[in-house]
Amino acid sequence: WKTIWSLKIPGRSLTLWWRYIHHKSPSRDRMLYRQSHFNSPLCPLCNQAPENDYHLLVEGPAKWQAWQHLMTRQHQSPPSR
Repeated sequence: WKTIWSLKIPGRSLTLWWRYIHHKSPSRDRMLYRQSHFNSPLCPLCNQAPENDYHLLVEGPAKWQAWQHLMTRQHQSPPSR
């Protein structure tokens, strides 16, 4: 716990990562399971894949580009999809 909350990143990001680690993120597939007002688990941005935890934080089109940029800045090879 202390490791997560002591990171020097914005509180909103900390909350998002805490939710992801504990499988509490508000992903569309989870919300569909809990609430019936969603009619599809697909990501509303790409409309191609279910919006689950992984898609929400890593695999989604905008997120994937951000991760590739960060990996390149750290002089690491970004993983292929």
